[in-house]
Amino acid sequence: MEQPTDISLIDELGLKNNIEIVAQDKGKIVYAHTVYYELEDIDYEKYVTETDEPVDNIFSEKQQRLSIDILEKNIMTAVVPDMFLSFDVPTIKDWFEKKHKAYFTWVMGKPPELVLEIVSNKVGDEDTLKLDIYAKMGVKYYIIQDPYQYLSKEKLRLYVLDDTGKYQKHIVKDEKDL
Repeated sequence: MEQPTDISLIDELGLKNNIEIVAQDKGKIVYAHTVYYELEDIDYEKYVTETDEPVDNIFSEKQQRLSIDILEKNIMTAVVPDMFLSFDVPTIKDWFEKKHKAYFTWVMGKPPELVLEIVSNKVGDEDTLKLDIYAKMGVKYYIIQDPYQYLSKEKLRLYVLDDTGKYQKHIVKDEKDL
């Protein structure tokens, strides 16, 4: 009959020198360890990143291009939002690859800092559904540009995410507040 041994799996694998002991009590040992996972590559083909349909009107298209050109960023817009800005993410070398035509927060590791929606008609839900979605994502700044005043008398509205995860409308008292 085999004798039971008091050798742990860590001892058996020869890992004892590589792992730090964080607690020890009554013969029980707790080791610090790190678990690594290999993630499968995302199937980008199942996501719609462009439809090749024209924008609602020429003003919206010009505003989107102007917003992007001002920031001098290679930002590809998806169906939603019209424009976003994200700092401290890797620069993409080939924007024409399908997997680079969308911004996945779980790939980039964070939401964009700023999202801009340009209202081109009344059915875009920029001040209701999208406001809630961006807040849940954790987007710090949300801007609604409403040039034809479809949703409000204000042509430009800025919302800032507070510590509770809700947007607070930023009131501009002076141009210096922008």
